[in-house]
Amino acid sequence: MSAVKLAQLALIDPKRAKRIWAIGSARSKERKMRYIVECERKVQTLQTEATSLSAQLTLLQGSEGDCFYVVGSGEFEVLATQEEKDGEVTKSLHEEDEKLIDKLSEKKSLLRNLHDVGKEMQVNNESGAVS
Repeated sequence: MSAVKLAQLALIDPKRAKRIWAIGSARSKERKMRYIVECERKVQTLQTEATSLSAQLTLLQGSEGDCFYVVGSGEFEVLATQEEKDGEVTKSLHEEDEKLIDKLSEKKSLLRNLHDVGKEMQVNNESGAVS
């Protein structure tokens, strides 16, 4: 119902107008909550995928004979050397790395956008504003 019709109805039957407004407001809040839940689900999925892509990238950057160490916390220093054949690293490996980095960057950007939208909706929800 449009705002003008609701205002006219409020003059004639204020209780009915208030009830109609409350139902519309409740529906709007419900839609907003469903959207927030969906955004949170997408954020979780993207975080999982970003972690997976990051791990894949780490593995692809290595070569035969490389060692990987997982450090839970703290600091460490690594001295690494890379033996290259004829001074070049395989071109296909670089291309695969670039693809993974691009995909990871896209996911990270999307994750940031969803996070920002979620924060904005949370602030609006806390202030009582209805989108």
